[in-house]
Amino acid sequence: MSCFFRGPRHARLTALAVVLSLLTAGFARAEDEPIELMVNDADVVASIQVGKFLKSAAFKKLQTENPDIAAGLDKPMGKKTKLTPRQIESVFVSGNTAKQQFVAVLTMTTKIDEEDLKGDDGAEGTIEKVGDYEIHVDKDGKAHTLIDDNTVAMGPLETLKAVLKRDDDAEVSEDLDAAWEDVDDTKHVYVIATLGALMKQAAAGLPPNFPLAPGTLQKLEVATLTANAGDDLAIDLAVDCADEATAQQVKSLIDVIVNAQAGNPNAPPGVQAAAGSLKTSIEETTLNISAKVGFDLIMMSIKQQMGAGAAPPPQP
Repeated sequence: MSCFFRGPRHARLTALAVVLSLLTAGFARAEDEPIELMVNDADVVASIQVGKFLKSAAFKKLQTENPDIAAGLDKPMGKKTKLTPRQIESVFVSGNTAKQQFVAVLTMTTKIDEEDLKGDDGAEGTIEKVGDYEIHVDKDGKAHTLIDDNTVAMGPLETLKAVLKRDDDAEVSEDLDAAWEDVDDTKHVYVIATLGALMKQAAAGLPPNFPLAPGTLQKLEVATLTANAGDDLAIDLAVDCADEATAQQVKSLIDVIVNAQAGNPNAPPGVQAAAGSLKTSIEETTLNISAKVGFDLIMMSIKQQMGAGAAPPPQP
């Protein structure tokens, strides 16, 4: 079985790495993820540490400057639930994009029960049982089940049933397993994707004369993204490529696009700022991309999408 789910994976580390790992919270928190609820053969895994972000200095500053955010944290996330954003400690998502299967697991800061998940619309769904679990299915076919007092799993009905019926660990590829071990899981967000199926889909939809050939896209193998809230939102993306030539080719295209947007007076301020901060580099066969985005620009974008009006762009 894959070492993705077992403590002995640390045995492959050097003695020094073991000592260092014990001094950091990263590995411990990764092991606390509800990975037993992953779909089989996932090619995308994401963790969002909501509670940690809400306690960060960056969010407290953002909340002070935008008082309406605090009120929104205590409002239900939709008509079909009483759960609020403030109740969420973390979100863990796994997906098999080729089979269109996914499971999202919400770990809450407080105890919840089925009444918290019903909302006020009065809609009644159906219930299916898998062992001791009750899967609730609404009229739109969306399903959820309470794993325990603090955890709820959501996803398509057949996917949830398959995961809950499984007696063993999920099947995980060696590439995803290795990337999981290496990810910096002290960040507020970390996402890992093995790109085989995703790049095949992308290659099939390329427009004519696209600068990258379909064969080049399919040489992109694994992507790891992390995001962390400090004074800005710092985003780091590492893409493992089949060879250095592929990494260089993709880097060159990104550099051209970024330079064009950074110098484009008609580009939205957020795009200009992000493009101006974006840096690319290559380490052997890995393409590294980093950028920083100011929270003022993020809030302006959110307000625009919500139709609340946008503040003028920040002055340089």
